[in-house]
Amino acid sequence: MLIHILILILILRYMKFKPEGPYYSKKCDDNYDPPICSDLYHNQEQSPGYPHGDGDCAAPNCDCGKGVPCGFYMWNHSSTTVVNNQTFLEWFRDDYIFDYQGTSPLVSGMYFDDWWPEKGGFPDPYPNMTEDMRLTPEEQAKIAKSYEENMAVIYDEILKRGTHFTYPCPLTYTLTHLLSHLLSLLLSQGCFPGSSCGTDSRTPRPKTAAARSRSSRKAARAPPRCASCAKQTAPRRRAR
Repeated sequence: MLIHILILILILRYMKFKPEGPYYSKKCDDNYDPPICSDLYHNQEQSPGYPHGDGDCAAPNCDCGKGVPCGFYMWNHSSTTVVNNQTFLEWFRDDYIFDYQGTSPLVSGMYFDDWWPEKGGFPDPYPNMTEDMRLTPEEQAKIAKSYEENMAVIYDEILKRGTHFTYPCPLTYTLTHLLSHLLSLLLSQGCFPGSSCGTDSRTPRPKTAAARSRSSRKAARAPPRCASCAKQTAPRRRAR
């Protein structure tokens, strides 16, 4: 039963190959006998291979898990199916990002590489990706929107947990999200006109007698702070 649930999760949370070929990327690893195949879309970008790949596996083949070909797989961020009482976002946040490793005190920050583009080619592109998935422009835009919404939740959660993140997203999305976070931070700290934001609230150390004396002399020589007082007490200067 557990195996069936895991298989269902994989099918619903990853992009799939189109139902029929031909395919530009290989569905199967032929180094096994019989070959192991997957309907989940994957290519060989940044993937180990035998005898050679982006990382060379030892004979007789690469081993990325039982019945799973090694490859570059892709999430389906627009999935709305609830599996094991979890939406995709809940699973992605609670079980994938913030699992025992993501919540470890040894982790001080996270780096998120790449993104779902609204249109055009993908980062880390591989030939004919959209053709192999039969991904229409409308579907790609929909998944990109879901991706941005999901990642915004992840970024907010990271900041709440006191860690930091970096991500090489498109410039407009990056600036918009960072400005939003900056505004929220300023408001939460009371950083608005008339506030004491940015002042040092630490208790000053007691001054010595000599320091107090110097401070008194400086205060006596200091000009008045208000404009009206300055007009009343400022000494007259001769015209030259």
